[in-house]
Amino acid sequence: MFCKSVIDEYPIHISQLHPLGLVKLHHFEFAYITLGHIPEITVFRAFFVLVWKSHFFTFDRRDIRVSCLRDIAARSRDKDWKKKFFYSDASVIPGEMHGREIGAKEKFKDDGPPVDAYVENALFKRLSQRPSECTVIPEGALVMAWMSLLWRDSRLYPSFQRLDEGEWSLFDFVDPPRNAALMSADCAVGSRILMC
Repeated sequence: MFCKSVIDEYPIHISQLHPLGLVKLHHFEFAYITLGHIPEITVFRAFFVLVWKSHFFTFDRRDIRVSCLRDIAARSRDKDWKKKFFYSDASVIPGEMHGREIGAKEKFKDDGPPVDAYVENALFKRLSQRPSECTVIPEGALVMAWMSLLWRDSRLYPSFQRLDEGEWSLFDFVDPPRNAALMSADCAVGSRILMC
């Protein structure tokens, strides 16, 4: 689980992570998986730096000139997110987590990986040349990327098709304007599924 690997790398507790930081982490993981690769912490750290803001940790761009993610629109940010807490049990994140103590005036430092550790990485190049949109990813797409086990009907496979009948990939969900042409087309279990 990539999220747990990142949490262990720093180390921080998931309850110390701002929701937008978690969104960026999962978005990076989805983009990497949909391009056919296992996410790498070194490349994640090349794009993002862990910072302490407003009593929470979050991930900001490490370099304002290079990003795998377009800016998140201010209108999409939920200002009342602190009022919407929910509980989860220990099975959500397997293994043990350790929180990090940090005072209000203490400086937190996150040195990035050495440039030669990622600069020639093919996925780093591809993601930085074509930043993707931080958008809501349908549950069916998360299931298809093996990032979720939640699916509303065990008799259906999640499936999508383009309205213009063109070829598509899971990366299209975070690559506008291509994502606007996708629609759900769930198929019955046992039926033939064609993936482009």
